Amino acid sequence: MLKSSRLKYRELENSDFEIFYEIYSSDSVMRYAYLDKYESREIAMLDFEKSLNMQNDGCEGTQYIALLKDSDIVIGIVDYDVEMLHHGGGVCEIGYFIKQEYWGQGFGAEMGKAMVDYLFENSPIHKISASCNSINLPSENIMKKLGMSKEGVFKKARFKNNRWEDEIKYALLREEWERQTKYLISACLVGVNCKYSGKNARDEKLVKLMEEGNAITICPEVLGELTIPRDPCEIQKYEGGIVKVTTQSGRDCTKEFVLGATKTLEICKIVGVKKAILQSRSPSCGYGKIYDGSFEGKLVEGNGLTADLLSKNGIQVFNENNWQEVQEFGNAD
Repeated sequence: MLKSSRLKYRELENSDFEIFYEIYSSDSVMRYAYLDKYESREIAMLDFEKSLNMQNDGCEGTQYIALLKDSDIVIGIVDYDVEMLHHGGGVCEIGYFIKQEYWGQGFGAEMGKAMVDYLFENSPIHKISASCNSINLPSENIMKKLGMSKEGVFKKARFKNNRWEDEIKYALLREEWERQTKYLISACLVGVNCKYSGKNARDEKLVKLMEEGNAITICPEVLGELTIPRDPCEIQKYEGGIVKVTTQSGRDCTKEFVLGATKTLEICKIVGVKKAILQSRSPSCGYGKIYDGSFEGKLVEGNGLTADLLSKNGIQVFNENNWQEVQEFGNAD
């Protein structure tokens, strides 16, 4: 199913006619759309039933209702149509229709990205396109935000408002999507002097990944408002499952580590990060193995606070030593 930070989605259902009609009969929503708004419920019902039949077929396309996560309020519809599909790939066109009261809040790009990611991750298609009226600049800007490139202007391709109007078409190839920012990297691994010692753990391959535009960098401990340099910390585990992060002298830094982890997750959701390459053994970024809390360099099984939070929220976590062993460079599932 489609996923994004502020919205949840479900397929159009038999009980959704009123939502369907409200959106597609709106003057504002349909002002620049390829099709005219519905003038009657009878015609809308025919198309509604046709849309449901297309979804049941499974080979033509699907419409998804977009709802606010915190209130279940419907804000719009995002859909795709299959233009071509066979064993060697395929082409889909996506569309997004948002109620006017939710314009200007970034929902179009969020819905579009959710659809693009879903289609590339769950189907063999190699290309996704989108189109808009040539004077619909907000819609064109959404296509740009999705990383699409302009394929051309089709002159007088749409009959709208009693005149023929130009259409702009954008598209994104699978290989272009795969090159988009997909990784979060611990900042110290690309040469930022943000370790507790004030030094870094620069890895040239990860620097290259960042320079190619495939990653963003973050230091969770700095996001948690800890200083550089700072006293080294390790995770302490107590009876009852209580976990704290402390310095060797016993100063409790748990609050700062939790804050850094939370901020890191928020950024991942906004940017759309799906994979993280984090500094091994760290009380923030360590994954699989961390120091045991004795400050004697001993390792135990476990995760740092940030690594653990990202993993629990569906983000794949690797370290600087295993990320290439687990996945093909820059192009992992």
